[in-house]
Amino acid sequence: MGCHQSLPTDVIEQIAAAKTSKLDNSESLTTSRCTSRTNYSSSTVSLVSTDEDVSYLLPKVDYNGHLLKEEIVRRTSSSIQSSALSLGRGAKTFELLYSYRSQRGYNAQEPLKPNQDKHGITLNFASEGGDAIVGVYSGHGEKGKQCANFCQVVLPQQLAKFIRQKRVQRYTNILKAQGKMKQGAWNPKLWPLLSTSEYEQCCKRAFHETKRLIQQKDEVSSCVTCSLPDF
Repeated sequence: MGCHQSLPTDVIEQIAAAKTSKLDNSESLTTSRCTSRTNYSSSTVSLVSTDEDVSYLLPKVDYNGHLLKEEIVRRTSSSIQSSALSLGRGAKTFELLYSYRSQRGYNAQEPLKPNQDKHGITLNFASEGGDAIVGVYSGHGEKGKQCANFCQVVLPQQLAKFIRQKRVQRYTNILKAQGKMKQGAWNPKLWPLLSTSEYEQCCKRAFHETKRLIQQKDEVSSCVTCSLPDF
């Protein structure tokens, strides 16, 4: 996920050519062994000389530059088996089976680019035993991985916060209308469920708050516009 498949050019030959142009004429390099640390940007390839052999990190491709089957397997992570999840309440309870599979993409210009996608499963969501949130967070750009990691943790927290606030607000209004005290209002079992429009409002607020928080973090702020939509 995240990157298109290869370009029809041998990656190792590209790296060898790039390094040869960067190093002094007295240094030599063969395509069979690359003893350099590779620093990639979005548009150029630069290599820095080092004693560490990183050739084992390079992707294994065929003559046309396509990933070999063993390389695809190496770039893939998945759950061992499906897991069961109970959702709903009362007579409307049902069981859901879920699993995950993720494959690190391949860009011939950035062969060591990491997987920038994350997934998250939050059970007992927003203090409800029968609720869960399942999300896929797709990072893009230079800080895509950090951005996806941030959203995986923060977005569910913000969404749960706004849903709880809205539900307790509705319950407090009910108590007021009945002439009862606010004491004991923080009881999730008594809170009324929200309408579709109210849930949508909570989602929008959660997205905006996550965007505000991510803009305060220097290491991920550059990728916020491509990770969180504007409503």
